[in-house]
Parts: sequence; C-alpha cells; structure tokens
Amino acid sequence: MNPSARPNSFIIGIVGAWIIVVTVVGHLSTWSSAELFLAGESRPFLGWLFLVLAQVILIGAVLGPLAWRSRQPEARTIYRTWAGALGMGALFTVLQLLPITESVWAAVGQITFCLVLWLAVRRRQPAGSGVLNVRLLALCVAPLLLLPWLRYGALGSLLDTALSLAAAVSFGLFAAAFVERGLFAPLPDVGHAMLCFALAVTLMVLGLGFGVGGTQLLLLLALPLLCFALARWRALPDRVPMAVLIAAAAAGPLLLFDPDELSITLGDALPWAFRAALWSVPLAGGIALLVRLVASRLTARQARRGVFAAATALAALVYLVPGQPGLYGERLFVVMREQADLSAAPTIPDRVGRLQSVYSTLTAQAERTQAPLRAALDRWGIDYTPYYLVNAIEVE
Repeated sequence: MNPSARPNSFIIGIVGAWIIVVTVVGHLSTWSSAELFLAGESRPFLGWLFLVLAQVILIGAVLGPLAWRSRQPEARTIYRTWAGALGMGALFTVLQLLPITESVWAAVGQITFCLVLWLAVRRRQPAGSGVLNVRLLALCVAPLLLLPWLRYGALGSLLDTALSLAAAVSFGLFAAAFVERGLFAPLPDVGHAMLCFALAVTLMVLGLGFGVGGTQLLLLLALPLLCFALARWRALPDRVPMAVLIAAAAAGPLLLFDPDELSITLGDALPWAFRAALWSVPLAGGIALLVRLVASRLTARQARRGVFAAATALAALVYLVPGQPGLYGERLFVVMREQADLSAAPTIPDRVGRLQSVYSTLTAQAERTQAPLRAALDRWGIDYTPYYLVNAIEVE
C-alpha cells in the first residue's frame, strides 16, 4: 500500500474523540435542559431540535471536509460512515417532539424508522460456511447482555414489552446492516484496533440518536463496547449474529425501563437504570473475551446444548430471584404520606354529625395534600383518579 494512502490513526483518533465529546456533552445538555423544561411545562421541549442541530454543525464542520476530501481511502470510508451515522441519528430527533409519556408512539416511530433505514442500507450476501455455528454462538451470549437489566429493571405492560422488543430487533437489524455496509465490507484489511474504534463511535452515535427520553444515555454505555465482539465477525458473510448482539444490548434498557421512568421529574428509577448500564460495560468486554475464546472451540451441537442452556438458565435465575418478575402496567397507586386524623370523630355523639365530620375531614385532607400532585399531572396531561378514604391517587 502506498504510505500516503495509509490511514492516519492519530487523526482518526482525534476526530473520533471530538465526535464522542460533542455527542456525549451535547446529549447530556439537551437531556438536562429537557428535564428542567418538563418541570414547568407540558409541551415537548422544542429546544432539543436546536441543540441537536448545534451538535451536527460542530461535528460536521470537522467531519464533512475529511469525509469527502481525505486522500486516504480507508480513513475516508470511516469518516463517511461516521457522517452517515450522524445523519441517520439526527433523523430520529423528530421523535423527541413527542411528550415523554407517549412511549407507545415513540416505540412505533423507532420501529418504523429502523425498518425503513434497514431496507435502504442492507446488502444481499451469499451464504457461507460456519454461519449456523456463529448464529448459535450469538444466541448463546445474547442472554448474558441482559443480566444487569434483568436484575435492576422490570417489564412494563404487555403492549409496551412487545413494542420495545420489536424496537430492539429493528434497531439490531438496521445497525448491523449499516455497520456491514459502511465498515466491514469496504474495510476488509484495516487493523483490528482501528476497526474496533470506528465501530464503537458508530454504535455510540446510532444509539444516542435512536434513544428517546433518557434511554439514549443508557445505550451510550451499553452499545460501544460490543465493538470487540462484533469486529471478530467482520469476515462472516452473515449479519444475523451482529444483529442479535446489538438487539440484545438495546433490548435491556428498552424492555426493562420506560422512558418516563428515566425522568428526574416523573420517575425514580434513574439510579437503578444507570447502575444496570454501568454493569453492562464490563459485561460487554467479558462477552467479547468469551467470543474470542470459544468461537473456534464450539461445534453447533455443543453451542446449542451447552452454552445456550447455561446462559438462558442464568438469565432466568437473575430475573426470577433478585429481579422483578412479571408485567407491570402503566398504573401507579400513589399513597400520600399525610393521612387524615379522625381521632376526634368518636367524641361526636350524633351519628349523622359523626359521619359528616369524617367525610369532610377525609375530603379536605385529600384536596389539600393532593393539590400540588394533581396540578402537576394536569400540566403533563396524565390521567389519574383521586381517592379520599385512603389519601391516594391512581395514576395512569
């Protein structure tokens, strides 16, 4: 290879680091700004669009000229793949226009966008030898990616679970096809370290764009380190193993944490979600090591009977014992801390007067203590049912 055509690892590293810093800081800023806006408004945070546009401009000013004018073919391919990931991630930004409570429509939008983009970027590939074994290996390690999410999260309603699973699968299909077309196919001879770095940045940008209502921050931690496992399959003429691992990594936060639970204002699950996300980082590295160790040692029968059964059993054990098994719908019964004091009622001799005193005390206490919460729920457009016998509110 002509030395002038060799990719400059230093420049690629600087550009990749710039993309990482701008996207991470930018998404943290937009998410924080949206949370502050949500505390006082029911409308979607339109400022998100301008902040994302600012990120695109900051990254595009550096990445654009390199993507189209670089004289190093491999570097130019990496830059163009990053630019494509940035553009596709920006398309998902329109989903941020939905209120945070509209998780069903957000999932429908994610599925639609991913399937359309998948159809646009996928390539037909011939079947190759060893495909079945690698597919089984991917199915074996996929349950391991879910372990921290099964431990700290919980499934929502049946509809939410089905839509989140479909969103994760569609994202896995799209991301695998995009990576194969943008990096694996045109870069068969690039170094393993550079390919892993390019793949990590690509997955991070796609995940940050795909996530809605806080899930993008979880995907930021869950996706990039898959690069080490996925890079080992770059010569494989099959996208299914890559799609399985990416879908499994995305399924954790999507299935087991609702976007509104990741709001500082509306939910209290954020610490548990980030704990699961932090555990997913070393877990992804361990899975990459596992793939490296067992990829050439397991036959299809061994993978099917041994590793898959053990990984599935472990995931089921984590979910059933320390996890929260079952389906948890969207209803939340909020019991107020301050309950009515009825100690004076027995001292009233007249039965009618006693009943009237109890009723007025219960309703007055409920009206007074529930007023701020009711006002907030009205402002956010969330349906609820107030109760006064027990001072509580059932939230839809």
